[in-house]
Amino acid sequence: MVLLINYAVSLVSAIVVGAVLGMKLSFDMDSFEGSVLFPTPFVAIGLTALIGYLITLDLVSSIIIGIFASVFSKFTNKIFPGVNNDIN
Repeated sequence: MVLLINYAVSLVSAIVVGAVLGMKLSFDMDSFEGSVLFPTPFVAIGLTALIGYLITLDLVSSIIIGIFASVFSKFTNKIFPGVNNDIN
């Protein structure tokens, strides 16, 4: 039960911080630009599962994971610069 609460806290914090950072709420299937709905929640859930497997989770670490996931999703195009949105 505690693990599900940590997942939920991480997910909610990622979505809220992503919205505060000004990410788009809807996602475009033809674009690699990150949005609040994709890939932010999946990065948050994956990181929470990974960190939960490696160390013990608490609410503070779940919030930090959510913040990191949203910042990572926001700057994905700068971290991985080789992806273009031009489809020819």
